[in-house]
Amino acid sequence: MAVPPTSRHDRALEQLVRRANQHRAGYSSRHTRLQALSRLTFTSFVRTLAQRTPARLWLHLVVATLVPLALVLSQNSAVLLGPRVDEVIPPASIEETAAHTVPLTLGPISLENEIELGEAPLPDSAFADIVALPEVQAALSRQAILAPATFETVVLGDSVNVRNGPGLIYDKIGELPGSTVLALEGYAEDWFVGRTAEGERVWIAGELVAEATAARSILAPASEIPPPPPPKIAVVAEEGLSLRDGPGTAYVKLDSFTQGTQIDLLSRFENWFEVRHPGGTIGWVTGDFLQIAEGVIPRLEVLPAAPDPNPALVATADGTVNLRAGPGTNYPRAGTASSGTELALVARYDDWLKVRTPDSKTAWVFNEVVRVSDYVVRRVPFTRDIPALPKPATPAAPATVARGGSAPPLSAAQSGGVVAFAAQFVGTPYVWGGSRPGGFDCSGYTKYVYAQFGLSLPHSAAGQYSQRYGVFISRDNLQPGDLVFFANTYKPGISHVGVYVGGGRVAQALAPGVPLSIVSMNSAYWNSKYYGALRPNL
Repeated sequence: MAVPPTSRHDRALEQLVRRANQHRAGYSSRHTRLQALSRLTFTSFVRTLAQRTPARLWLHLVVATLVPLALVLSQNSAVLLGPRVDEVIPPASIEETAAHTVPLTLGPISLENEIELGEAPLPDSAFADIVALPEVQAALSRQAILAPATFETVVLGDSVNVRNGPGLIYDKIGELPGSTVLALEGYAEDWFVGRTAEGERVWIAGELVAEATAARSILAPASEIPPPPPPKIAVVAEEGLSLRDGPGTAYVKLDSFTQGTQIDLLSRFENWFEVRHPGGTIGWVTGDFLQIAEGVIPRLEVLPAAPDPNPALVATADGTVNLRAGPGTNYPRAGTASSGTELALVARYDDWLKVRTPDSKTAWVFNEVVRVSDYVVRRVPFTRDIPALPKPATPAAPATVARGGSAPPLSAAQSGGVVAFAAQFVGTPYVWGGSRPGGFDCSGYTKYVYAQFGLSLPHSAAGQYSQRYGVFISRDNLQPGDLVFFANTYKPGISHVGVYVGGGRVAQALAPGVPLSIVSMNSAYWNSKYYGALRPNL
């Protein structure tokens, strides 16, 4: 059969189809290459991101995704997991449900079916661990598990004040001797309320009872706190009202008040009141010139007796002390008084006391080396009748020299007196902050020693290293009686001081648990710590 020849239009259509197929094939090839390149790039990106991103960030991302989903599911748990409202649960279903563990979900727990389902009572043995707790046992022993708890304790100290409220602004209502038993019932800040064996209700400061911390952990806050009472104050109604050191005109005047001054009332004796001056001094004023509000006087503590306006004018030597011929270290030494010796006080001048020894000799002593109260010293007559100073045998020494240079030597009396006095305390216990013969630290020891010779030093090793108290000298020029200083011992900087006694040895309070000793300063340790020396101005 003959094929009819194609027309010009058929050939044009075939060419058009062929070109379309070629374009389609080219597009498919390019698209395939682009897809492969895209997959390669995305895979590389994901791999790089996974390698460079910390694991904790992926964990945070997972949690951030799951938590909102869990919350949404929990809010719809009644629909997804629970029965319909109108659905009746057959008894068999309850038993079957009880035999399985209910899944734990986030969100609020529905209790609407708890009463309907009910719960069998638990046996007493289920609470055994709770009952065994010490605090529960303590409550059971008091048989007050349902009543307000109390805590039995004892009073600390020899005698303590108790008040009618929680604070010093409340009135004192009595005193309790040490070891008194109190049944504490509650607390308010740092105060406890309790009852005595007689049933009296009192308030006491927490620091004055044993086991205060345990008491606070058991007791409840006090439910009834008395309102604060009016302040115990008075107003001065007379210009120049005298403040005295005792309740009467026979006592020494300390100060005076201007009219209108408001003062605190502390106690009373007859018509005299113990008050606090605005400057801090405590003394007594007569009530004749005070304006006191009604009801204040009965609230004041009444003293049973007044102090003696004429006490014995006696001081006691605090350790072995030097007696001198006049009120100063420039006077020659007139002897010594041993520790505990009673010295009758004859007169005073500045910081020196004229005394009479038990063998009736008179001499002068520095007031800081004897034990005597300010109350007694105020009654010692002041005098200006003092002996003339002895003429110096040599010209006065220059005031200061440069550190490490030469310095005037101490006199034999000075150096010998300082060393002899300092050496007698060998064996004294070390007491941090101590500056008395019962116990010293390093600077407290040197302070005490040189006070006997009229030089007042600060209670600090670094503070004593100053030209205010003497002249700096080199190590080669050390003489007995000089102060030597060490650095970087128990802390950085100048931290230790002692009295040079000669022969390269130093009297010093060393450390807690070590008695005061005389040790060589030439050992490797003290050589490495040596800082400098000072010749005191005696």
